[in-house]
Amino acid sequence: MTFFMRACVYVYLQRALFVVSMHACNKYMDILMTTSPKLHPVLEAKIVVPALASEPVACKKREVACDWLSWSCPISNFKTIHKAGKSGIKVEDNPDFTPMPKPDYKSMSGKSRTAASELYKRQYLLILMARIRQFCTGVLGFDCGPNNGKGKNFYTDSFALITPDGLRAGTVNFGGNNNTVFFELSGVGSSYVFDNNRRRVCDSRYLSPFTLHFWLSVVLDVQVLSRIDLCIDFFDDYLTVDLARKAYIEGAFRRCTGKYPKCSNVYSNSIDGELLGDTFYVGSRQSNVCWRIYDKGLQMESDVNWVRAEVELKKVSVAILLNMSGTFSGLCEFAASLESAKPVKLSIPKNVKKAALTLVQKTNWLRHMCSSSLSALLTHCGGDIGQVMGLILRPTDLDDLVMHEVLDRISVPPSYSNLINFSRG
Repeated sequence: MTFFMRACVYVYLQRALFVVSMHACNKYMDILMTTSPKLHPVLEAKIVVPALASEPVACKKREVACDWLSWSCPISNFKTIHKAGKSGIKVEDNPDFTPMPKPDYKSMSGKSRTAASELYKRQYLLILMARIRQFCTGVLGFDCGPNNGKGKNFYTDSFALITPDGLRAGTVNFGGNNNTVFFELSGVGSSYVFDNNRRRVCDSRYLSPFTLHFWLSVVLDVQVLSRIDLCIDFFDDYLTVDLARKAYIEGAFRRCTGKYPKCSNVYSNSIDGELLGDTFYVGSRQSNVCWRIYDKGLQMESDVNWVRAEVELKKVSVAILLNMSGTFSGLCEFAASLESAKPVKLSIPKNVKKAALTLVQKTNWLRHMCSSSLSALLTHCGGDIGQVMGLILRPTDLDDLVMHEVLDRISVPPSYSNLINFSRG
């Protein structure tokens, strides 16, 4: 074989080897692209709004955070909170809760029973209030301030929640409203609740959204959150307030049901015309879903490029704590372009619908079956509803309503026993 022929064979083999290697490289890249995670969470979203389709600046992985949290429950639900360790999952280092008083008055009679019952009722409420404070300290990790003597949302009293490093975190309102207690954690409080690095420094117990869900849903029987705010912060140019406005025009805030929400803009300027605040609202504060996209850097009077997308949700299931990211991404196309988690549908809790239907059914049954009888009783008692309630309610039900201050003992006389004694006489 001549030198020229050997050179041709060499070139041919080199070219064939190059083609094979390129083919293998392409195969490897295909496998890598289908199996390795994406570098930026926004690009993983199934739905990308055109206004937000530009390539984002590389940054740390963003997370959906909780910026406000509030819920309410009957005060009486705290009477079994000491059994948290027996409620489905192991609760290590369960906080010590003050023991509930024993109803010794049930074995008494006459005036001594009445006096003992009143004493028990006062002790019962005092210990429940002590347990609420112990829950705030032992579980949530806050210090509790003194009673303020006034509350909000039609409550008569409240006390402040304070982080161990001295920041105001929220309030606990009580007194009235069918003997319920209302917890409200601000942005500072919500941030501290799930920041276990800060909690570790402050010697507070570990708390995650899953753990808080257990305490609320299983231990305290809270099924609905009054309000929860979810937010994502952007420190690059991927999201701006103007881009959110463009996304609104493109229909990106449309949900599966209902009319397209209205929008509004709020600006604040200095006397020199300098822009001090820029907020874009989608939806109403009175509705269950309200968006706020605003320049956090301007709000904080900082030079940092900081934009926050925040949604305020009301009357949602407590199960949202188990998947805040999925709930966020499932709200609309705009949210799905910001968060890559698998969307979860936001709906009214079934137990709320069931409770409403049950109440309607019971009311309809009473109207259909007992309306004429109730009318006769009211006529006989001269329109005195207290006497009618005393005739209808069983003593055990009446005691329970008086205990929880739904009814006043004085306004509900023992009409039934008087009637029986009269009929026997």
